[in-house]
Amino acid sequence: DLNEDARYNPEDGDTYTDGNGNGKFDAVWLAGFHKARAAQSVLDPLWARAMVLDAGNVKMALVVIDMIGFGNDDVIATRKLILESNPELDYVIISSTHVHSSPDLIGIWGASDYKSGVDPVYLTQVQKGIQAAVIQATSQVKPAYFKFNEEMEKLKPLVGDTRNPQVFDAGLKVMQVLDQETNQTLGTIMNWGNHPETLWAENIQVSSDFAHPWREMVENGIIEKDSVLMEGVGGVAIWLNGAIGGLMTTHPTMEVEDPYSKKVYLKQNADKVIAQGRVLA
Repeated sequence: DLNEDARYNPEDGDTYTDGNGNGKFDAVWLAGFHKARAAQSVLDPLWARAMVLDAGNVKMALVVIDMIGFGNDDVIATRKLILESNPELDYVIISSTHVHSSPDLIGIWGASDYKSGVDPVYLTQVQKGIQAAVIQATSQVKPAYFKFNEEMEKLKPLVGDTRNPQVFDAGLKVMQVLDQETNQTLGTIMNWGNHPETLWAENIQVSSDFAHPWREMVENGIIEKDSVLMEGVGGVAIWLNGAIGGLMTTHPTMEVEDPYSKKVYLKQNADKVIAQGRVLA
């Protein structure tokens, strides 16, 4: 990306490596912001994270994927796939984090206005990944109890409303699911409304943005060199996005302060995302 405009354009001198040797530029087109944003590398893994609830008379699966969105037809097709392996489920809910650094699964962020950015092979991979997450969650169902909590004030510095009127909810709601016998955490659902686009429009790395460090830290703790700064709770952490409207986000003019080092980040990069993950965790 010679002029660093986050758009693939040979007229600007941009070049590519023909990794699969087919003689054409078949890029991974990133969804969000503008078209023709071709991925250059992978910053962190994208996930389908699932929770299965069995209330005795109703069984439900909730899956959250690291994508900008997932069309209704794709949701229906994926539900049918899941019912092949899990016919006992009454409901299947599929939600997206709305991350702006994942491959395009909607079709409007391709090379131009007239070319879809969706790779059908990748779409199938995502659908099978959702099914695999549900199968794994189903196999680990145990008698459980729940804890609920919310934090309504501390995260306000991370949420900016970029469009009038200035109306937003920065509250974080948490549901922790614990094993009835061992009291160990089976999983945690964090509900918080924010566009995951802290990396912003110049980023050309595949990423789930702040969702990845946040979930990892909730599960495994915050560790720096040989020091454990915060213990993790274990289990599977799922971030279910809240009301993001138009437009709740941590935009480039907003600083993120690391709660441990106290270092303040403004520039959009991986360090700012990690600091944001630490604040949220």
